[in-house]
Amino acid sequence: MSDFRTRNWGRSARAIALAALVAVSTGGLSACRDDVDGAPVAGWSTIDPMVNHPIAVGVRPYQLSLELGDERQGLSRQQADDARRFFRRYRLQGATALVIDVPEHARGSLAESQVQALLANEAVPARAVRYVPAGQYGDGGSITMAFETGYVAHPPECGYWPENLSESRENVPYWNFGCAQSRNLAMMVDNPNDLIGPRRTTARSSDRRDVVWRKYVGGEATDATTTEVEQKANVSTTGQ
Repeated sequence: MSDFRTRNWGRSARAIALAALVAVSTGGLSACRDDVDGAPVAGWSTIDPMVNHPIAVGVRPYQLSLELGDERQGLSRQQADDARRFFRRYRLQGATALVIDVPEHARGSLAESQVQALLANEAVPARAVRYVPAGQYGDGGSITMAFETGYVAHPPECGYWPENLSESRENVPYWNFGCAQSRNLAMMVDNPNDLIGPRRTTARSSDRRDVVWRKYVGGEATDATTTEVEQKANVSTTGQ
């Protein structure tokens, strides 16, 4: 009888120990579980630079006002240089019509004639120029020109450090994290439209494809043939 009790007690002890081990293991796993379906826990922050430091994409207006003094003097040399650079920028970046606001007292003056000559010298198409009533863009005392460019990428402002990182004990990204990456991308991008969406696919180049397809249909070899001279040149180059 004592042996039977001892064996039963040993089995019970092993069962209790196994149950306790399973409970501890399960508790540890449940403590490490991350509830991804629930709401974010307070204190969480994203580390995506494009979310924390987005790049604004929009049009940029350019405007130039040429103040007029004596009607007989016309534009100064500095004003003529400014207008020349303005027209060159329009030819490179202009996306809308070039609007020119000429006040009443400047119409037919030397200054207006100089502006017309600069437009012709800088090859600005006449169809791209639109004249508006006086005072719509300018202050009524100057010749004002304006246009808008295509999309321009505006980089975020960096360099803001609200807290001392040497005293921060939290293992979370700091505020300025990734800002330089977004700013450099905005400064280097060639076409800001790429930041808005992908480009449309262009038509394929069918010249070589048609040649290969005709050879394939005719049962010919589709690889490009090389002359004996080219083969020797390739071998000599590979040997070097």
